[in-house]
Amino acid sequence: EITGGGKAPTDRKKKGVVFVKDEASAPVAFEQLSKAVSVMEMHPETMNHLMSIAHDVYFPILTQPGNQEGWPDVIAKELTENLHKFLANAYVTIGHMAGQTLLPLPPDDVYSSMEKNQHDKDSVHVLETSVVAWTRQIKEVLHLDPETALKSGNHPGPQAEIEFWTNKAQNLNSIHDQLSSDKVRQV
Repeated sequence: EITGGGKAPTDRKKKGVVFVKDEASAPVAFEQLSKAVSVMEMHPETMNHLMSIAHDVYFPILTQPGNQEGWPDVIAKELTENLHKFLANAYVTIGHMAGQTLLPLPPDDVYSSMEKNQHDKDSVHVLETSVVAWTRQIKEVLHLDPETALKSGNHPGPQAEIEFWTNKAQNLNSIHDQLSSDKVRQV
């Protein structure tokens, strides 16, 4: 299906391609098309798509030792840490968008390095950082207040409170399931 318009569609269910012109009213000559028009792919689940590409494409390429030849160890380590943080934040954001609390797991390489050497300071630091992040996320869920809508001047009915407690119970059950998983138990 091909549609045109001045605004991006809001009911996307499939991938789409969007063409954006730099100046809305100026005509574009064919020779200038590549400079004046930007082409973008839009995916209905943009964050999931971004997470997949970052995790499955960029992360392996950027962290492969052969691609880091000539880099100082500090730079390679910092890049890897920042990629881990980005992936964890993207995972948490996906959870927020779905109304859930998703606890980001430490990278798989941490588990393997801990099996080799349980006193590896870097791996212990990554695991501790994960536990601190999980604690912060869990506290945020526990501190959610059903009266927040009332305090902000809204006048919700009883159904809003029932929905609040239903959502909170589902969120806490989801956190419990995640904390009971084998990967988290290894931490």
